[in-house]
Amino acid sequence: MAGVLAELFQRAGILAGMLTEVATAVATSEITFSALPAAMWVSIALLAAGYARTRNRSAWAWFISSLFLGPLAVFCLVVWPSIPQQHATPGGVEANVRSTSP
Repeated sequence: MAGVLAELFQRAGILAGMLTEVATAVATSEITFSALPAAMWVSIALLAAGYARTRNRSAWAWFISSLFLGPLAVFCLVVWPSIPQQHATPGGVEANVRSTSP
């Protein structure tokens, strides 16, 4: 049992050392994060969602898919044909069914 605990603490020490190295690299600007690419990615996802609504597709589904798949999802949205719009009847579904009762 003591050997298992010693190995666990050793692995935790290695992980802590790795996190310290990453924090030092970020603090010394060796690794920089720019919000511009992330903002552009989200903007493209929002535009894809708006375009999906014009093609009678789910805006939320295309927003999420373009967040994860990016340009591939947008390409599919542009290339695939739009879904034909269904027109609602004034009486609903029952208006299309003929009455068979006497």
